Amino acid sequence: MYIKLHVSSEALKAGMISRETIRKSVNHLVQAEARGMKPNPPPQQFEEIINLRKGLRTSETAFWGFNLSRMRARHDMFGYIKRYGPPQLFVTVSPDSAGTYSIAFTAGELSRRTIEEGNTHLLPNQADRKRIASEYPMQSALYFERVMTVIIEVLLGWDQKMHEPTKGGGIFGIVGAYGAAARTQQSGDLHGHFGV
Repeated sequence: MYIKLHVSSEALKAGMISRETIRKSVNHLVQAEARGMKPNPPPQQFEEIINLRKGLRTSETAFWGFNLSRMRARHDMFGYIKRYGPPQLFVTVSPDSAGTYSIAFTAGELSRRTIEEGNTHLLPNQADRKRIASEYPMQSALYFERVMTVIIEVLLGWDQKMHEPTKGGGIFGIVGAYGAAARTQQSGDLHGHFGV
């Protein structure tokens, strides 16, 4: 799971929770579910897990692929439709992490020399690229984010920092607004939906 955090000391507290505490907390919930019962209040030591989850819930609305981000995107899109009218364009983008050499390269599985030589016999085949992508989910998420950034900033001409169209716009001219959401495909890759 890739999370791009821009948070305060709460994130640092979250980073201090040990794996063992998380594992015990999950086991507590699994055991209660296996008995078909609602879990009792967790022991005091798991309180930090509950606080972590509450803190992440709000920030999840800003990250590609989370249920809460899709819920927020849906609400945003309804607002855009009310203000600007129906979208003029609907696009689905499905970057194939198993089809790119980018992840293999950034994960360190592919040397720059191999790429520069252009020796296709040394490049990983699609099965190897798929294996590498599954072994490095962080690189796959970063690849998805790079693709979405190109679409938003170059094709749509939208300045993500200023939250407004760039001067001159993108290939569709000046975009007044867009809505986007992402979800996981069966392959494990993310794909995005855009309403422009």
